Amino acid sequence: MKKHLIFLGDLGVIYYSWLLLVLFLTVIFCLEGNQFINLPTVITGIIFLLLLVFTVQYKFLCK
Repeated sequence: MKKHLIFLGDLGVIYYSWLLLVLFLTVIFCLEGNQFINLPTVITGIIFLLLLVFTVQYKFLCK
């Protein structure tokens, strides 16, 4: 059965709160930087993408 974000319970809410926190940090670093390519933005963006791929692969695609 496919798991949904709403039905993951308390642990799912905590997990996705941390995932969105990393996304918001990426946006903040992007807006606060004065260079075209900002290293903290790239690093936190990569961390967010890795967490997102892990989430999709192991939470939604597995049975």
